[in-house]
Amino acid sequence: MNKKIFIVTLLCAALMTSCYKEPAKPALPKIALSSTENVLFDAKAGEGAVLTADVTLTVNRDWSIECAADWLAFGKYADNQIYKVEAGVDTDIPIRIVAQTNRVGNTRRAVVRFKTSTDYVDLTVEQKMNTDEAPTLIYYNSFGPDSSNNP
Repeated sequence: MNKKIFIVTLLCAALMTSCYKEPAKPALPKIALSSTENVLFDAKAGEGAVLTADVTLTVNRDWSIECAADWLAFGKYADNQIYKVEAGVDTDIPIRIVAQTNRVGNTRRAVVRFKTSTDYVDLTVEQKMNTDEAPTLIYYNSFGPDSSNNP
């Protein structure tokens, strides 16, 4: 009887140690863009004008976009799929950047930051000068109520 108990205990111990798997180490956070080269937009829409750019973001954590430029908009391209990001699993997310027509006139630049809670990648976006919308400046050589040059 003692021999049977010993054999059963030995078999149980062998089964418990042979099935043990070391827990998987969590993947390090990852965030990357398909291209980190500067994006250059044309000033306004027209034949051959470029006012959109497509990039692919690869992440394995929740992410967000930070950008102070009110002339840029962000959306998805290629499909209407909802992308669920699982921790540790690389997910490619297609993003379209859209620029509004440059009504300021001057060349304008913005930095778009794609970020996770621990890491980020920046993309510089620039839009060409729109000479049609450039502000007209009028200079007078004297000012005041008694000035003869004041209109």
